[in-house]
Amino acid sequence: MAQFESLLSQLDRDPHWTPERCAAFELIQNFLSGPLVLLIRKKNEVLFPALEGLFPLRDGPLAVLQEEHKALMAHFGEVRLAGESLNRGDNKVIALRALSTSGRKGMELLNDHLYKEEKVLFPMVARYLTPERDEELLRRMESLGPLLAPHRGTDR
Repeated sequence: MAQFESLLSQLDRDPHWTPERCAAFELIQNFLSGPLVLLIRKKNEVLFPALEGLFPLRDGPLAVLQEEHKALMAHFGEVRLAGESLNRGDNKVIALRALSTSGRKGMELLNDHLYKEEKVLFPMVARYLTPERDEELLRRMESLGPLLAPHRGTDR
């Protein structure tokens, strides 16, 4: 995500879509459409339903976080479309503006969202989940796929 913030800052200083920026965007897009989508899916399909006994899914903190997941997907979907438009050479002014606006909104929401999860929700939940239940949820989330591809030459 730091690479994406860097790209947005570069575009603020120099709003030209260069081959280097195109390559950087492809890496960013791979993250946005791969690991980020999978992480959201793991939380929505496994973690949040498992927490329904602690928090209602339809309102309260889990509902807020799920709505933020939808908003993140919308912002980063707009980023993807703007990047594809830039790569085709379409109207660069409109596409750059869309990339910047949606990218910044998405990044701001993502940072706020992660803070809520890491500093508020997860510590609260940790008090209620037994180690066995925690392991079960982890296995179920891992069954949906790895967040990152294994490195060559390693077992991870």
